[in-house]
Amino acid sequence: MDHFKSTVTSGRQLKAARTIVGLTIREMADAAGLNHNTITRVERLETLPYHASAADLMAATLQEMGIVFTAGDGRAGVSFSVATMRKRSRPLPV
Repeated sequence: MDHFKSTVTSGRQLKAARTIVGLTIREMADAAGLNHNTITRVERLETLPYHASAADLMAATLQEMGIVFTAGDGRAGVSFSVATMRKRSRPLPV
């Protein structure tokens, strides 16, 4: 997972990214191999010193789906790039 260095700075970024790819909390939990309660906790945190490993798993999963996390000038962002989307073993939910 080291090749997935991201600039995730908050649970808000992760929630926005999850919403962009159209995953429910349960679908995100299944995709990342986490409990759905953990997803909720991570997304509610403003900063991520707690649950950092869960946030990293979520970020890596979302990056595989084409999400790009950005940060600059004190701002955090999220975008979707089909060009960065990796081949998935199962299609995204419709």
